[in-house]
Amino acid sequence: ERVPYVVVYGEPGLPLIQLVRTPYTLLDQPHLRLNCVYYITKVIIPCLNRCLLLVGADAMAWYNQLPKVKAVKGIQDIKVGKKKVISQYFASRKCAACGDICIKTLCDTCTQDQSRAVTLVSAQIGDMETRVQAATRVCVTCAGAAGRDCVSVDCPAMYR
Repeated sequence: ERVPYVVVYGEPGLPLIQLVRTPYTLLDQPHLRLNCVYYITKVIIPCLNRCLLLVGADAMAWYNQLPKVKAVKGIQDIKVGKKKVISQYFASRKCAACGDICIKTLCDTCTQDQSRAVTLVSAQIGDMETRVQAATRVCVTCAGAAGRDCVSVDCPAMYR
């Protein structure tokens, strides 16, 4: 029998077994994040390599050459008294409006031209709302009215 589990980020040096959680725990505790490095290096790349090494391409070597995200020092925790998790200490490396590389939430161009930033963010919100409505239609088609509150971990549409 298969046991559903996910691997989350944790303190460096912890054994893997201490980073294992149920999918429902991950959904209930928003401060937990999937350990994407684990899934990329232990699940996805070995499968890719079985196919790509036949033609001489090494996915692991390619992944190791990719630039890694670095923490930005000096970020202050504005929300005093809130739970502190490590993800609060990492800054976005992209402008929230236009997507250009920057250290702040908005790049200098979007900070100066606020109407442009508002228009770009509004377009992003519209795209997200359209995707949510499409996903809701799929869930309601599958599970009826209860589909709006569905948390099935076996659902092929939930994690798209």
